[in-house]
Amino acid sequence: MQTPQENTQRNFRIYYIAIFVIAFILYGSSIKNGYSLDDNLVTSTPNSKHPTIEGGISAIPTIFTSHFVVNAKQSYAYRPVVTTTFAIEYQFFGSNPSVSHTISILLYAVSILVLFRLLNQLWGEDKYILTIITCLIFLIHPLHSEVVNNIKCRDELLAFLFGLLALKNAITYYDNKKALNLILVGLFILLSILSKKNGMIFLAIIPLALYYFRTFKFKKLLPVIASLIVAYILFKGMNLVLLSDPVARTKQYFENPLFYMDFSDRIPMFFYSNYYYFVLLLFPYPLRYYYGYDQVPIADWSYPIVIITALVMVVGCFLMFRRTNKKEIWSFGVWFYLLSIGGACNLLFPAVGIIAERFAYVASLGFAITIASLIYTYIFADNAKFKGLIGASKFALVVISAISFLTIVQRSKAWESEHSLYQTDIVNLEKSFKAQTMLAQSHYSTALNQQTLNAPLSTYQTNIDDSYTHLLKSISIFDQYAITYNNLGAYFYTFDGDVDSSYFYFKKAVELDSNYVEALFNLGNLELWLYKTNNIMAQNGHDFIYDSVWEPTPVENFKSVFIKIGSKLEKFRLFTPKLIQLSASNAKTEQDFLSNLENNTINSITKLEIEGLFSKETFKQKIMQNSQEIVESYKSGNLDKHLFNFIASDILSKFHAANTYGKVSQKEINEYVNNNVKYFEKNLVKHFEKSIELSPEYYPPYKGLNEYFTLSNNYKKQIEFNIKVCENQPFEYQHEFYEHIYKAYFKLNDANNCIKYLDLTITDIDKNISDIVNDKSTNPQEIKNKNNLLPQLKLKRISTINKIVEVLKSLNRISEAEEYMKLLNSSE
Repeated sequence: MQTPQENTQRNFRIYYIAIFVIAFILYGSSIKNGYSLDDNLVTSTPNSKHPTIEGGISAIPTIFTSHFVVNAKQSYAYRPVVTTTFAIEYQFFGSNPSVSHTISILLYAVSILVLFRLLNQLWGEDKYILTIITCLIFLIHPLHSEVVNNIKCRDELLAFLFGLLALKNAITYYDNKKALNLILVGLFILLSILSKKNGMIFLAIIPLALYYFRTFKFKKLLPVIASLIVAYILFKGMNLVLLSDPVARTKQYFENPLFYMDFSDRIPMFFYSNYYYFVLLLFPYPLRYYYGYDQVPIADWSYPIVIITALVMVVGCFLMFRRTNKKEIWSFGVWFYLLSIGGACNLLFPAVGIIAERFAYVASLGFAITIASLIYTYIFADNAKFKGLIGASKFALVVISAISFLTIVQRSKAWESEHSLYQTDIVNLEKSFKAQTMLAQSHYSTALNQQTLNAPLSTYQTNIDDSYTHLLKSISIFDQYAITYNNLGAYFYTFDGDVDSSYFYFKKAVELDSNYVEALFNLGNLELWLYKTNNIMAQNGHDFIYDSVWEPTPVENFKSVFIKIGSKLEKFRLFTPKLIQLSASNAKTEQDFLSNLENNTINSITKLEIEGLFSKETFKQKIMQNSQEIVESYKSGNLDKHLFNFIASDILSKFHAANTYGKVSQKEINEYVNNNVKYFEKNLVKHFEKSIELSPEYYPPYKGLNEYFTLSNNYKKQIEFNIKVCENQPFEYQHEFYEHIYKAYFKLNDANNCIKYLDLTITDIDKNISDIVNDKSTNPQEIKNKNNLLPQLKLKRISTINKIVEVLKSLNRISEAEEYMKLLNSSE
């Protein structure tokens, strides 16, 4: 084919404007959407912090030495160009999803504008009607709604745009032999691959396009191929030289079972995947945000559609080879499609999710070219056989455009947030394990947030129920995923206070994945709770003297009722911080606070239906006798622990007394609870220590171990543990660990070491306060966290200084105590 001659008389400006107008008509409603599926993995959102994005422009050098997705659990992919655009965006706009969505629409529109100019350059402006039809089909295709609506898919948009620019410059160089165009070919193909690896598709597309649309001359083609090879080598070199952190990405069975199957199993799935994508391109409904196991079956040779597709593709490719020398536009479109979709069809590399709409984005251009070419050849071309159908064809395109518009607007609405996406699509994802799991987690998070805000149960009961329903559905699809069991354990623990069920599911999660850090902690934390309740029973039960008005009622099944009471107490423990907050919120005086605390506690115990084991009079007396200590405990932030420990001791002691009074012997009770204490003590230490070993920067198990050391009075072990933590410095600030050390030394009557670590505590608190005050972050969530943390740190500073003064005075080191007293002024 000869080089098309450019028609300089024709003005395409109206079409360029139309591209932008149509793009914003189709996707403009997405601008009001928030962040959605996996956006938090690639950029900074109000609820997540990307390790490099918030550095803005200054972080660009670091971005080029880092993976695309980097967090505590994952580190994979190399797409520095995309991350750079997010960093620049953050520099000027912060976390603003409206800006991100606007950029997505602009990139989409710009890509199609470049495509319009490229196609005219490929086959000549005399076929501009073909260009218009191709661009229109591509522009309005609903399958692109994921790429435009999902902020994370900026990688697809950029890889495609830069690939088109590389192709355009390759054509220009082939026509004009300008060195600049050759340089731009290499630059744009490198930018394409650095946006996403599927930019490598253009390494094959560019020579193919030159073969189809230009007179083939190997000498003219050689520099272009050399430029592509140099770009590819540069990309591989950057991967090897610049990336320092290793890849951390576990491929799960439910993402694609083919990860765990043989290559021979992928062959039939290759044909089935091709069939699936072709059907989606022809009939893009229903659209889904995630496919995966078991929504898309792993097809084998027993599937008739596999055999049919294999025959069609083999025969079709044979015929295509036969006609390739004719250089027909429709066959170029077919080759473009096959080359682009091949990598997503599970043959050489199983695709995460098995099928994904975004994987067909580049390939859909080949589809559009083929369909447009057939329409143009038979209806719109000068020598078309069916020119009389032009009017009907235009009407059909208008109708298809209208249907696409409605479909795309509905999809944009679904992409408003993660929850809306999950909820909208679940009707078409009944068999998708991951979809069921993600919706369950979304309902769980919504309910937990409402519970944290102390909203009425009726406002989020539906979320609680739906979370459980979808968790059960996910297990019915795939029952070997540890996270699902951990989530079930969290569900029973958080909303039912069902310790027994929670323990079963947390234990199951650890059995499936012995290195699952969160499940190890959750199991250890529950064992800490069971250790605590059994320990209270073992140590205090026989010491409790109940009121003469209270008559103990023994139970028939001591062990099962003990577990139920433990569950109810756990519900009370979870609610205790809110109970204290409620008691303080409307209190104008300390007496008001104490009165509220008394009433709210009694009401909570009554709602849990364990008031029969609770001595109200004893509790009221404790409030009266220890009012000042209670207020001080509230100010230091320890009242929730003190209140719960008193209530638990009271209730469990009564339960102990009731059953000793009845059918269960003292020996039987003691044997049962003592065995439990030993069992849970051994396991909680093991699970906490392993979770710390696996993830030193995961904070919760440190807190759990310290609570255990305090409960068991193992102060020497507590000192040893916290000194080791301070030496390893897994956290930016160590004052909490210094605090545990000085308190342990205080219990051991080692005043000198106590003072040493009190002093270190103050120093580190001062550093923490200084860093917060001098922090210039504009992130709303960080500002909120800072405003919440600063008053707590100041109170802690005051409390620590008072403690060191107390210890110094006890040693008669009055002058030193007076020096520390002066520090209190700087705590105001």
